[in-house]
Formats: sequence, C-alpha cells, structure tokens
Amino acid sequence: MMKKVKYFLLFAIIIILLIGYFYAQSQRRKREQNSRYTIGIVIEKFTSKSGSYLKTKYSVDKNEYIKNFNSFGDPKPVGRKYFIKFEKGNPENAEIIKDFWANPDAVAPDTGWLKIPGIPDDKQP
Repeated sequence: MMKKVKYFLLFAIIIILLIGYFYAQSQRRKREQNSRYTIGIVIEKFTSKSGSYLKTKYSVDKNEYIKNFNSFGDPKPVGRKYFIKFEKGNPENAEIIKDFWANPDAVAPDTGWLKIPGIPDDKQP
C-alpha cells in the first residue's frame, strides 16, 4: 500500500513539473511573438529560500506593475533602470533584460517600444 502512495506522489510531482514547464514555455513564446519594451526601476533586492530577486516597478499604458525577477549578480541594483520586455496586451508576462541598462533619465512611451532604442537590430534581445 505504501509503495502505491509513493508512486502516486512521484507521478503527481512529475505531472506538476511538466505542466509548469509547458506553461513557462507558452508564456515565453507569447512574449516573443508579441513583444514590446519599457523601462523598469529596481526598488528592492531581497533573498528568499528559493534565491535572490529584484523587485522591479514598470509602467505600461499608465498602469503600474511590480514584479520580482531573478537577481543576476548586479551588486547595487536598487535605483538602477533596466529594460523590461513584456507581452503586448499582457504586460504582467514580462522579463528583465539584464544585458542593457537604461539611461537614468530615460522615459518609455506609454505603450513601450518595438525595439530597445539605440541598440542595433543584430544586438536586440
């Protein structure tokens, strides 16, 4: 009896992991097919049991969003501006672009950009 419970739990964990994986892939695909860029500012860096994160604030269509992104080694990220890639029509589906900092005085248009300004097409994320 105990063996059946262990197999069931293992099976359930595998199914949950597969669902999470395919959901993440779906979100990434949607973001790639319908992407826009805006600017986010890091308002807090914090650590939890699952890792280090950057709490980042960004705006799209005059709506403000706050999202936690994985930290990537920036020693002093708080107050720094980064580009945020988001899905048009679903700005909560977003990722931080860690390879390019935004200028401190940069301001994004309400609907964002189609491309990161000032970056050549062959270097766009």
